Amino acid sequence: MEATENIEESTRIVLEEYRELLKNYCLMDDLYMTKFFDGDKKGIQLVLRIILDDPDLIVEEVHTQKFIANLLERSVRLDIVAVDGKGRRFNVEVQCDNGGAVPQRTRFNGSSLDVDMLGKNEPFTNLPDAYVIFITKKDVLKGGKPLYRIQRTILDMDNKPFGDGSYIIYVNGEIRDGTKLGRLMHDFFCSNPNEMHYEVLRERAKYFKQDKEGVGTMGGSYAEISAKERAEGRKEGLARGLKQGTLRSLRNLIANVDMTVEQAMAAIGVPEEERAVYRKELET
Repeated sequence: MEATENIEESTRIVLEEYRELLKNYCLMDDLYMTKFFDGDKKGIQLVLRIILDDPDLIVEEVHTQKFIANLLERSVRLDIVAVDGKGRRFNVEVQCDNGGAVPQRTRFNGSSLDVDMLGKNEPFTNLPDAYVIFITKKDVLKGGKPLYRIQRTILDMDNKPFGDGSYIIYVNGEIRDGTKLGRLMHDFFCSNPNEMHYEVLRERAKYFKQDKEGVGTMGGSYAEISAKERAEGRKEGLARGLKQGTLRSLRNLIANVDMTVEQAMAAIGVPEEERAVYRKELET
């Protein structure tokens, strides 16, 4: 009986710690966002319908933290990859740092997506349309627009679309007005589920922040994702691959949840033997 009570008390304490950890998170945190949309076709469908202004779009598949390996050069892990009923592919990323939203990054993500979609010896004409969508904290392109749609054109034919099926969209997170897109951006930056506009997102957020099962799933995912990123880094055999995901997680916790370095490393399960490396990185 006493052992059972101890387990229950330990579980309660862990869940309370997770609730505190998750309290200030919103969909602009990529780890929270990818777990939020993992397997959630309705949620990402809402996002894509609003951004593409396509109310008939139907999402058939959604994958998060999709790792596309390149054995010789740089590999990539895409936050969200969705497939609709027309076979179109959508890579959705959130970017709080302008440096992560440079045009070359969209080019790299798009090319990685293309390589992953086309089978060996398949004709290039089999490539489906692909969209790389960056939701940014700031107006990265500085045009004052809520959304920027980009595609290749033929300059010497009056900018006629090139028709290669490659599209890039930047969504400006600074504009959170009363439009459909503005309300969506409000929800992406909102940490309180009760203040979110869209029911599909609101109920999902309540599950992960208030429901016992959801809190446990989301809270535990931080350690799981961090461990996965370290494993992928080892597989690549590169020090930067090893550190990248864990450092991002630690900086998010320190900045957004006001944790100390030690508390952040404990929260995501950084092994004791690796902590000195991360202390040094975070102090520079």
